[in-house]
Parts: sequence; structure tokens; C-alpha cells
Amino acid sequence: MLAVTPDTHEGERVVGFVFVDAEPDEWPLRGGPFGYITALGVRRDARGQGLARTLLAHVLRALREAGLEHAVLDVDADSPTGALGLYQSLGFTVTDRSISLVKRS
Repeated sequence: MLAVTPDTHEGERVVGFVFVDAEPDEWPLRGGPFGYITALGVRRDARGQGLARTLLAHVLRALREAGLEHAVLDVDADSPTGALGLYQSLGFTVTDRSISLVKRS
């Protein structure tokens, strides 16, 4: 799903997006049908207007209407964007935590 605004040139400009994937083979792992929100982004100059919340709310409604019982996503809990708070305010709860390891050369 894309959020677009009129551009100063002819056409439109993408200011936000959300990508969702649904893999039925993975549904038994989470106890039923779910959609996995793979990515969400809002251009820096379009932030602070509730666009991410609007995009997510629309996607969550679409998943529910499609008969999917859950929505799942991963988030960097230390992100300075406030993503964790946004997701929790929409009803997401923390169920798992993971650690990423990086080796620098």
C-alpha cells in the first residue's frame, strides 16, 4: 500500500508505504492465519502527521476483512522513531525478543 501526495511536477510523490506478506505455510506456527507486516516507512518530511498510523490501521482492517486473525511485525525497540510505541498503541504486544549479532571487519 502506498500513500501519495501531489508533486510539484506532474504526477504524484510517494510519502509512505507499508508492505504485507501472507504465507499460509507459516500459519500453523502462530496458531492461525496472519499477515506479516514486512516494512513500513514514511518520508522524513511527511512524519508527524499520523501517516504511519493511518497506513497501519488500513492494513489491519484489510487483514481482518480477508479473514486473517493476527498481524505480526518486527521492530527495533531502540528505534528513535517511536515505532514501538506506535505499534503498541494499535494493539500490538511484545511476544518475542531477539538479538542481532554483527561482526565488523
